[in-house]
Amino acid sequence: MLPTFFPREAMLGQRSHGYAPAMAIMSMRCLVPVWSLLAAVDVHAGVQAEPPPPANPPVQLRTLWQFAPDRGAIDSIAARAGFVFVALDGGTLVALHADDGSEVWRRQVGKGWVAGIASVANGKLDAIVVPIGKQLALLDRRTGAPHWVLDMPAALHEPVVVGDVIVAGGDDGNLYGRKLATGEPLWATDYLADAPADPPGFSGQRARYGDQKARPGPATVDGDLVALSVFDQCRALLVEARTGKRSFSLPTQGWMFMRPAFAGRFLIVGSQDCHIRAFDKTTGTEAWSHRTKNRVEAAAVVRNGRVYQGSCDGNLYCLDLERGTLLWEQDVSEAGKRKAPIYEPVTIMGDLVLLPVLTGEIVALDRDSGRIRGRYRPEADSEIDGSAWDGGLTIVKTRPTLEGKGKAAVFAVGR
Repeated sequence: MLPTFFPREAMLGQRSHGYAPAMAIMSMRCLVPVWSLLAAVDVHAGVQAEPPPPANPPVQLRTLWQFAPDRGAIDSIAARAGFVFVALDGGTLVALHADDGSEVWRRQVGKGWVAGIASVANGKLDAIVVPIGKQLALLDRRTGAPHWVLDMPAALHEPVVVGDVIVAGGDDGNLYGRKLATGEPLWATDYLADAPADPPGFSGQRARYGDQKARPGPATVDGDLVALSVFDQCRALLVEARTGKRSFSLPTQGWMFMRPAFAGRFLIVGSQDCHIRAFDKTTGTEAWSHRTKNRVEAAAVVRNGRVYQGSCDGNLYCLDLERGTLLWEQDVSEAGKRKAPIYEPVTIMGDLVLLPVLTGEIVALDRDSGRIRGRYRPEADSEIDGSAWDGGLTIVKTRPTLEGKGKAAVFAVGR
């Protein structure tokens, strides 16, 4: 196993890029016996009987709309309540209608990198929270008008909103709690002082860049409990949203950048140590782990007692939530191609699991068996490096390959 410093960046033998569709199609003729033709005829009615529909018909996905910036890259995307938010390189935020991709508003929010977009759904505000470099902004969801924009002591990663509190990790080694209505400080807690020792092969110093003291990941919430991963410290943290009080530190043996996933009494995480783990959120102890064949960068999605989580070995794993036992695994790589690294969570739609992969495809799988039922490539030669979900739509963002093929764009994909 080779560790990576930056989960989305190139590493020889690990990242696949520059894929062009290629398929060899073979056909053959065969003679059909007369009795097989007669079997399809209803001799009583004198008409040909309709064949029964296939149990699991192939899935046809299609692009419903796309959005491409005039220039530059796309930092991040998010979707909520009929809106898709696109953060462009340079601090511009664009809101689109999710049904047709038409532009609702566009606003220059700042000049830094937008490290994620969080939605506010507390009944008081209809807004989004956006970290831009060393600033934090609260914007009206429908108009983009700012409620406030504040300077922060450090750059923040993707926050989460818990009631009237915003929680986010800073790259100065502090977690921050801010008042939603005004942005005023509520609390700040240090997570550098008790940083664990680096596991073998995973140097914290090599995992950071610039003047970072720590490298926090995106946050998620369950009630009043907030979880986030810390890439360079190879662990996840559980804190109380209203006070910042630490509940538990959950260690792994490799770098981790994915968003943790709450599921009942469990918190599901993945790591570059090639394991999927479940921690008991009430005790902080590891309940189970499952080894994969390569690093785990994608967030887990849990549905009906099953954990769906992809790995950079090109496999989607389906595990039992309570015990971590393997129910099925499916290689989603194209035949004859390199393994398809998986950085995105799945979207579950009825009996389907839709999985975006870095090599540029969205793969449709049967939810119960893992059998592949369809593939779709929104843009030839582009890589997929971000996703969101809104209703019946899977939203993906693409980027050019290392060879400069493809483009930066956002695609809404449905059936």
